[in-house]
Amino acid sequence: MNNKILIIIPVLAVIVVAMLVLQNTISDYDVVAVRDQSFYSDAIKIDDVIIDVQIADTVVKRDRGLMFQEQMPYDQGMLFIYEELGNYAFWMYNMGFSLDIIWFDENGNTVHIKRDVPPCSTEPEYCDVYDPGAKALYVFEATAGFADRFGITEDSKFSWIVDKTS
Repeated sequence: MNNKILIIIPVLAVIVVAMLVLQNTISDYDVVAVRDQSFYSDAIKIDDVIIDVQIADTVVKRDRGLMFQEQMPYDQGMLFIYEELGNYAFWMYNMGFSLDIIWFDENGNTVHIKRDVPPCSTEPEYCDVYDPGAKALYVFEATAGFADRFGITEDSKFSWIVDKTS
């Protein structure tokens, strides 16, 4: 009996230590992966407004979004691109400024606008989640006031542009 205990205790200790190391490694990797994402840029139009956007087109980039960034001028934003239509909800964890969030369908039609969404300054589990209540393929985030400043409404349309002068 004592021999079994002498074997079981070290084995359990090794398993516990391995689990703790693995958990810390995964947590550290997630933080680094989220913070170190770089985004490529493109230009879009919403109605007649030309906007330079950072593109978030991977899971990690979409998870990071505009976290850890400073407030942007009104002619800049972030465009989240998804692989398929879905009901994509957003939150404001680790954000430093308020946003306008606009959801678009596969044809560029506005399906929902949420104006002046405040940052979440609490623990993640207490952050509000903003759900469009409709399916979208693209989601655009800009500094709060963007939609009102440029008259963006539920009738507005998003499109890609190649030449910023058009």
